[in-house]
Amino acid sequence: MSWTIANAKQQFSEVLRLCVEEPQPVFNRSRHVAMVVSARDYAAFDAWRQQQQSAAALDVAGLFGPAREALGDAGEEGIDLPPRINRPHVEFDPESEPVAPHAAQ
Repeated sequence: MSWTIANAKQQFSEVLRLCVEEPQPVFNRSRHVAMVVSARDYAAFDAWRQQQQSAAALDVAGLFGPAREALGDAGEEGIDLPPRINRPHVEFDPESEPVAPHAAQ
């Protein structure tokens, strides 16, 4: 069953009774705006959401694992990086043309 906002307000006890059986959609001018769910369904959703957030945090942390290992292997000296030779740095290259900032239009 679905409800308009006005009907849901008038028959709120019925909406709550039915939401234990299945979620109850609420519409405002044919647009789905809410879903009334039981406390049990919400608890299951909340547990799933927290599990997804924990898994996402672990995935992001795992991306930095190889970098941490490389830095850990480098010791106190750090990682030796070759000098940058593939393009000049504008501020420090006297032969390059200065780049003017864009004028506001």
